[in-house]
Amino acid sequence: YHYDLTLQLHSSAAEACFVLGKFDVLNELAREVIQNAVCLKDKIRVYVSLISSLSSQGKMCDATDFGLSVLERLGETLPSNLDDDEVITDYVVDTSALLAQLDVEEVLKKEMAQDESKKFVMQLLGNLIAPSYAGRPMLCPVISSRMVQLTLAHGIFKESAVAFALFGAVVSRSPEGITQGYALSKIALSLVKRPEAKGYLSGVYATVYSQINNFVEPLQACEESLKYGYEAGLSAGDVEFAFANASLSVIIGIQSGSNLE
Repeated sequence: YHYDLTLQLHSSAAEACFVLGKFDVLNELAREVIQNAVCLKDKIRVYVSLISSLSSQGKMCDATDFGLSVLERLGETLPSNLDDDEVITDYVVDTSALLAQLDVEEVLKKEMAQDESKKFVMQLLGNLIAPSYAGRPMLCPVISSRMVQLTLAHGIFKESAVAFALFGAVVSRSPEGITQGYALSKIALSLVKRPEAKGYLSGVYATVYSQINNFVEPLQACEESLKYGYEAGLSAGDVEFAFANASLSVIIGIQSGSNLE
């Protein structure tokens, strides 16, 4: 009975089935792991595959609800009323106040996070960004806030670049938040250059150069960065964000009056 080998094979096979679009087989493999894994951490990979599978099938709310239920099992509870504007605003304001006490260099000097349980939480939160954005957009500010809070409390995670980019976009929605948002974009762009975060480069660029830096920097510069994000996404196999960058570069190009031929 080779538990570790069997677990790795089933988890890897589930991930392969997601890539191939064989969602029924993925569900069967995930069921085997969930029923037989000896601890919660051994189920994380198939939980992530299940969330991604639901998202790919357009079941965004199901993916979000499932992810939130897994987070609860990990002891991570988000505010109960996620449809209340006041609750969400307070959560964002509290995180913004924490960041206001730090400068960019203080954040970048933090050590890598070591807490394994928090790494699982960050992985799941990062995996919930896309389905929540499409299915329950009110949840995105809370997810990004929590990811930033975890980074400040426990150190840098591989998903931290995504967290600072998304939270920067959230605070930049108001004119008074653009300065802080721009500072957060610098953190995100620095973190995403680190080896452990390179896979997130395309997504970070799409967020930063279409929702933050375009309010501060020349649009032509943002357009070129989005083109780079497109190329980086294709190189990394991140087709979704590669084409998001491509679409956004066209939009920014139109706004800047670039020659689109």
